[in-house]
Amino acid sequence: MRLMLNLCRKYILGGRFYAYLVVTVLVGLLALAGPFLTGIVVNRLAMPASADLAAVLVCCLILVAVQAVRAGLVYCSEMLYINLQSHAGFGLNADTLEHVKHLPQAFFEGFNASYYNQQINHDANDLVIFVINSVVGVSSNVITLLSALFVLGSLNIKLSVVCLVLAAASAAFYAVSRARLFERSFDVQEQSARFFSCLQDQLEKVDFIRKHALFDRSRAVLVEAFNGLYPTMRANQEVGSRFTFGNALVASAAQGCLLAVGAVEVMGGRLLPGFLVTAVGYYSNLSSAVQYLLGWGRDYQTNRVCYERLKRIWDVPVEANGKLALGPIEEIRLENIKLRYPGAERVALSIEGLAFSRGRLYGISGPNGSGKSSLLSVILGLYPDDTEGAVRYNGVSQRCIDRYALRRCRVSITEQEPPIVEGTILDNLTLLSDDYEMDKLNRMLVILGLDEMAASVENGATAMLDGGKGGVSGGEKQKIAIVRQLLKSPDVMLFDEPTSALDAKSRGALIKLLHEIKRDHIVIVVTHDEEMLAACDEVISTAG
Repeated sequence: MRLMLNLCRKYILGGRFYAYLVVTVLVGLLALAGPFLTGIVVNRLAMPASADLAAVLVCCLILVAVQAVRAGLVYCSEMLYINLQSHAGFGLNADTLEHVKHLPQAFFEGFNASYYNQQINHDANDLVIFVINSVVGVSSNVITLLSALFVLGSLNIKLSVVCLVLAAASAAFYAVSRARLFERSFDVQEQSARFFSCLQDQLEKVDFIRKHALFDRSRAVLVEAFNGLYPTMRANQEVGSRFTFGNALVASAAQGCLLAVGAVEVMGGRLLPGFLVTAVGYYSNLSSAVQYLLGWGRDYQTNRVCYERLKRIWDVPVEANGKLALGPIEEIRLENIKLRYPGAERVALSIEGLAFSRGRLYGISGPNGSGKSSLLSVILGLYPDDTEGAVRYNGVSQRCIDRYALRRCRVSITEQEPPIVEGTILDNLTLLSDDYEMDKLNRMLVILGLDEMAASVENGATAMLDGGKGGVSGGEKQKIAIVRQLLKSPDVMLFDEPTSALDAKSRGALIKLLHEIKRDHIVIVVTHDEEMLAACDEVISTAG
């Protein structure tokens, strides 16, 4: 529990948390007033000689007032909780995602985004909810339990002993059950993540499945995933049901003992009848408190799974990054480069020496699999731990440079299959630029023919795009990505097959644009396009 609290501490502790704790404790304590006041009223009515109608009515009015105050505090507690839980859950989600973004590239080899989305979103929120409820709920219920035992002890010591036996029996039962509860919870959460990952993968590829009529195969894959999930669900439910059944037996036996002991005490004149009513009412409070603590024990095992899975992500160290902020880049040199992708034995890229200078347009050619895109990855610094040799900018080793600042300000890439983010056309065009000239943007839109795209839709450049799920052609995506980089205007511009989806007119326009901008930049283009290669100042082959 301490480790879970340490992970969530920064997101939970604060003014909202302490307010929620105080209000929840008050709600629990006020719940004890009802049975006590009811017992006093019953005692007065059970002894007519000493009955005082005015005093009885006062007790009733106090009871009504206490319940009204309690109801108001319950409302405050619920509003404080949703405020606390929402912000804390978002904080842990966002920080976990930010940690993932800074992990080494090796972490993303074979990366299943659907699986990790299930893990991060589900586990982070469940863990935050559990930790909040643990600290507040356990504190509140323990205080309520001790207060009820104190009052019962002052009324009749035997009743408080019965309640203690109940608590001890419940604790012993939980101790026996907790290991199996954890094991089954872990299994079902792992299999759930895999099943929903499979489901999301098929939803994302539904167009491909429809085009090739892969309905039977995709259904078989889903059935196989479910067949892995169901046995763990059944086993988890079986263990949980046994736990609940045993817990109910313990509670029933304790309630019977409490009533029997209370009846004996009343008949022996050692307990007033009204306080037996109080004791029965307190038993309900005590039972709820013990049930909560038992449920907490079960939830603890389940949320240990959430914690362990989140911890596995947080335990992956972020990639090493230099501290040096680089000025304008005039030259890039690669020396004795060998790149092996994580987990692979084959060398993906081998270069003895290469140099790139400002003012020139470079073409990178070669057959598929010869390392053209890998060369761009090395220049970007995406695989520092998997790359032998040295990459130097203005003579400074890439390992000494802040690579995030480098990509943010000095080096940029247009991908072969560029993403479209949810937002307007304008948002996508200016995604990499905090500041841009509208005249420059409009000129590029005209040159690349994107002005026609903007004019063809309602609201023009402010029309919404849906994250690339449809409505934007491959050529339009490439043009948007090209404009993004040209607006950003970094020192080093990398393009990966930028003409693969462009028509002849757009290819010619792009080549002309690259010749214009090369004077102030290092421009490197990976391409199979003979027209583009012919326009380059230097062509470098990665073949052999």
